[in-house]
Amino acid sequence: MSSIDLSSELFGQQVAMPIGLAPIGLAGMNARRGEVQAARAAEKAGIPFCLSTVSACPIDEVARGTSSPFWFQLYMIRDRAFMRDLMAQAREAGCSTLVFTVDMPVPGSR
Repeated sequence: MSSIDLSSELFGQQVAMPIGLAPIGLAGMNARRGEVQAARAAEKAGIPFCLSTVSACPIDEVARGTSSPFWFQLYMIRDRAFMRDLMAQAREAGCSTLVFTVDMPVPGSR
């Protein structure tokens, strides 16, 4: 069992195992700078981290907090200019993969 190698390649990125930390909206409300902490934990484990569109931490703050590229999840939003701006921020921050989410056309009542 000690020689099992789970390393893989996901979207052109070498990873320790074929899993990643999925986007969790407003994780920063559960822990101080939660998204930065999660990105650091993923980096330490050698797996991808995906930052949520509705993150409490700005994209550039997460980028400054890690040295590994991370993924960015983008919700389909009516305001196309806002979406373009978010994608530009993600690109500037070095995000390597865009995860486009279309499962929430109408937000739920919370």
